[in-house]
Amino acid sequence: QLFSVRDAWSYIPRSPLGGRGVADQGAGHFIAPNPPFGVVFTYHMAEELQSQKEERRKAEKELEKSGDDTPRPDWDLLEMERREEKPSVVLTVRNQAGKIVRRLEGPSGKGFHRVAWDLRYPNTAARAKSPEAKADDEPSPNSGWLAPPGRYTVTLSKKIQNTVTDIGEPRSFEVKSLRKGVLEGSTPAETEVFLNQVAEFERSVSAAGLAISKAFEHLDLIQGALARSTSEPTGFDIELGALKTRLYELDQALRGNRSRAGVGEAVPHTINRRLEVIKAGNRFSTYGPTPTHRRSLEIAQAEFAPLLQDLHQLLEIDLPALEGRMEDAGVPWTPGRPLPESYGTPE
Repeated sequence: QLFSVRDAWSYIPRSPLGGRGVADQGAGHFIAPNPPFGVVFTYHMAEELQSQKEERRKAEKELEKSGDDTPRPDWDLLEMERREEKPSVVLTVRNQAGKIVRRLEGPSGKGFHRVAWDLRYPNTAARAKSPEAKADDEPSPNSGWLAPPGRYTVTLSKKIQNTVTDIGEPRSFEVKSLRKGVLEGSTPAETEVFLNQVAEFERSVSAAGLAISKAFEHLDLIQGALARSTSEPTGFDIELGALKTRLYELDQALRGNRSRAGVGEAVPHTINRRLEVIKAGNRFSTYGPTPTHRRSLEIAQAEFAPLLQDLHQLLEIDLPALEGRMEDAGVPWTPGRPLPESYGTPE
């Protein structure tokens, strides 16, 4: 059962120490945790959600208690249990128009549980990790934009064996602004429209960045395959080098000169840099986008359009064409190419 939900105050939480928790103050600086920010959902599970394996083991334990033999599960059942995802509880938040704003996963054990929604949309950045990224660089699922004040609903559901079933009726609640800003900025509705545009743009830009990183990995594999082939070094190797040069140019247009940035030198504005400025100016503010933010988005979108077109040409046309000729020449197979159809015939 999902219980009624209290209304919540919307604001930007302070970070007086410059970061989360004690920030860089260390364990010698004592602070006490605040209550969860945002809306807190409370629900009760009469029984724990169990997987097929857990249900089978529960039945077997009853047989063991009575001294009976436990039947041996067949291989098909064991394989089905291995493939099954763990049952989960899902809390789905929707705005007044019925559009999903956030999906949260909660504990599925027996008893009372509380899950907090931080009033933010999910992050739209691409999820695959770059080979150059650190573990901390993975986008956080709660690092999206702050949802505007208004009426919302939340629905409790259970997900078992890829089947989602709602539990009870949705609960409604309201998100209210804690205070009005001193400066007149954009309205919450205008801010939401702009930030949704930024989120969609970030989805494309981050995907392009990761696609470039994965393409460099892919070209390295091809280079290794060519080194083990019997093709002329003046053929495929030259074409591969030309593709890699184009990829470096696209990477620099997106991220900037890496050699220059690596030693702390100022880098001319890039697409990524403009996007970072827009995000930094709106993530920790309720004022809304400034004219500079709007203009930065326009410039970044205009610069990104030809880059994306060139990247499509390279990854979807030019590279597959090269790989097709390599396949015809019998170059060792690399991921991304069709599986070789020739498997030899007995003499």
